[in-house]
Amino acid sequence: MTGRRKLGQPVAVFGGLAAVLFVVAFALTPTHAPNSGSTGALIAHYATANRGQLLTGLLVLALSLALTTVFAACLYRMIRRAESEDGWLAVASLASILAGAGMFGGGIALLMTAAFRPTADPAVLRALWDAGWIAFNSSGFAFGAWIAIVAAAALSTRVLPAWTAWIGIPVALINLIGPLAVKMGTGAFSPEGSFALVVGVTFPVWLIAISLGAWRSVPAPATTG
Repeated sequence: MTGRRKLGQPVAVFGGLAAVLFVVAFALTPTHAPNSGSTGALIAHYATANRGQLLTGLLVLALSLALTTVFAACLYRMIRRAESEDGWLAVASLASILAGAGMFGGGIALLMTAAFRPTADPAVLRALWDAGWIAFNSSGFAFGAWIAIVAAAALSTRVLPAWTAWIGIPVALINLIGPLAVKMGTGAFSPEGSFALVVGVTFPVWLIAISLGAWRSVPAPATTG
């Protein structure tokens, strides 16, 4: 088994699993979630009515995040082997995903706290809800940088098919725009607005694209006879 096969297959497996769990977590999210204009009392009612479903969805999302970091570590090894000795893309990709995972994981913890104690003071719930979503949005800078760096590596080293980069570039831009939602305050571009849905849909699409690209980059086994 070649070195590329050893690295390409784990990228494909962990990336595919992370994408599936991300979609499952998204599907488990109860409808009619509070937005940036909702009162603390409305958040308390929503969290109380959907406590179990919220906690389950967030736990699945946390597992997806864990698998994403393993996927990123395997991808780092692929890029590192494809680079020259003075290459920087592999290290930059690892640093950016660790930063993004830390911020996103913090957001999960904040929202889980709100769901775990739905009878807390409505003002406290409002603060936890906002903080969790702002953490999600802020992680877009790091995730956007990570996706862009992987796209650059695909184009410069051919470690992945070039078409994965053309998918990754718009996804990176969407992730980079996401954090700017904090400035809007309310509406579609608020932290809890519909633009966050766009980010949530495009990220697993990118994970699947990279997984397929990594799988296709694995050489076929030699035949005998």
